[in-house]
Amino acid sequence: MSAEDDGKTEEATGKKLGDARNKGMIGKSGDFSSALVLLAGVCMIWMFSDKLVGGMRNTMVESFMAIGNFEEIPGMIFSIARQGFVGVLLLILPVVCGITVVSVTVSIAQVGLLWTWEPLGPHFGRIFSFSGLNKLFSAASVVEIVKSIFKMIIVGMVAYQAVAHHYEKYLALPDMSLSQFCDLLWSVSLEVIIKSTLVLLVLGIADLIYQKRKVKKDLMMSKTEVKDEAKQSEGDPHVKGKIKSLRMQMHRNLMMKELPKATVVITNPTFIAIAIRYNQGVDVTPVVVAKGKRLIAERIREVARQKDIPIVEDKPLARSLYDVVQPGEEIPEEFFAAVAEILAYVYSLKGKKAA
Repeated sequence: MSAEDDGKTEEATGKKLGDARNKGMIGKSGDFSSALVLLAGVCMIWMFSDKLVGGMRNTMVESFMAIGNFEEIPGMIFSIARQGFVGVLLLILPVVCGITVVSVTVSIAQVGLLWTWEPLGPHFGRIFSFSGLNKLFSAASVVEIVKSIFKMIIVGMVAYQAVAHHYEKYLALPDMSLSQFCDLLWSVSLEVIIKSTLVLLVLGIADLIYQKRKVKKDLMMSKTEVKDEAKQSEGDPHVKGKIKSLRMQMHRNLMMKELPKATVVITNPTFIAIAIRYNQGVDVTPVVVAKGKRLIAERIREVARQKDIPIVEDKPLARSLYDVVQPGEEIPEEFFAAVAEILAYVYSLKGKKAA
C-alpha cells in the first residue's frame, strides 16, 4: 500500500527527518559503497602492481633462503615468521589505507557525519513479534531478493563475456612460458574485475537513487500527523489562545487600575480612546496609562466620566498615538506640541472650574 493510499501526502517535517536520521533511517546504498570500495581496491592494486609482485617475490625468496639455512636456535622460527609477516604487511599497507579512506569518504558522502547506536541496539520486541515476521515476507524483502538475483546475473554475464573474449589465447596456453601464462592470467583477471566493478557501480548508483526515494516515501506524513507534530512542538493552539486571553485580561485590569490617575482622555471620538497622565513636578513627559478600541475605548470613557477626567476629541492624534505608544510608555517627541496644546486646554478648564 502506498503512502498516498494511507493518506500520507505531506512531505516529512524537519523534526521527523531529524528523528529518522538519529535512528539510522537514511537513504543509503550498500551496493554503491561496495562498488566504490572494490573499484578503489582494484585501482590501488593496479597502481602498486609492480611493487606488490616484486615485494612478494623478494619476501618469498628471503623466506625460503631462511628456511634452507634454518638452525635449531631458540626463537629463530618466530623471527622468520615475523619478518615475513611484516614484509607482507608493509606491501599491502598502501592498498589497505587507500581502501579505508575511500570507504570512509563514501559513507560520509551518503549520510554525512552521523554517530548513533540506535540501529545496533537490541530490539527484542521487533524480533519476537508478528511485525518482524511480516517484514521477512513483505514486498520490500521480495524487492531486495530480486535485486540480488538481478545483480548476480548481470555481473556473471559481464564476467563471462570478459573471459570468453580471450578464447583464442587460451588455445595457445600449452605453448606459453610461465611468464606469458602469468601475464595472460593477470590481464584477464584485471579486465574481469574492472568490468564487473563498473557494472556494480552503475547498479549501486541506481540502488542509491531507489533507497533515497524509498526512505522519502516511507517518511511521508498525513495532514493529521503534521498538525499533531505542530501541536507538540509549538503548543496546542487552544492552550496558547487561552494564555493569550489571560494575558490580555491582566493587561486590561492593570490599565483600568491606572486609568483614574489620567489627566486627559483623547478620543477618535468613539472608536479609539487614549488616557494620558501628566503631573507637573512628577512626570518628566506625558505618559500613556491606557488605550483601547471599541468596547475598551467605551470603558475608558465611562471611567473618565465617573472620575471627572476631561475627554478631548482629536481624531488624528488619537489614531497616531494608538499605533506607536503602548500603556506605560512616554509620549514620543514628535507628539509633544499636540499633547501640550491639549494639556494646556485641560488646565484652563480646571482653572475655570476652580474659579
